[in-house]
Amino acid sequence: MRPDQDYFKWLKVNQVFLNHTKFKTDTLVPCGFLLGAHPGFFRRDEAEIDLAHNISPSDSPLDFQLSSRSVSVATSPSTTDRFSFQAVVVES
Repeated sequence: MRPDQDYFKWLKVNQVFLNHTKFKTDTLVPCGFLLGAHPGFFRRDEAEIDLAHNISPSDSPLDFQLSSRSVSVATSPSTTDRFSFQAVVVES
C-alpha cells in the first residue's frame, strides 16, 4: 500500500498513527495505536468491527486486531527520549 491511498488518509484524519517500519508479513506486530482510547474502558470487539468496516474493502479485507499494551514513542524527532504509556494498539 502507498501512503497516498484511502486507507492511510483515513488513518491520518482519524488520528491513528502508524510505524511504517514495523510492517511484516509473517508475524503479528503493532503497527499503530488509537489516540485517546483508554485501554481499560475501550470496547475492542465493537471497535474492530467498526474499523474493519471503514478501512477494508469487502473484496480484500485487512487482517488486524486491537489489543492493550504499553507503547513507547519519541518525545521529539531530535532526541532519543521516549514516553511510555498504555494504549489500544492496532496489530497487523
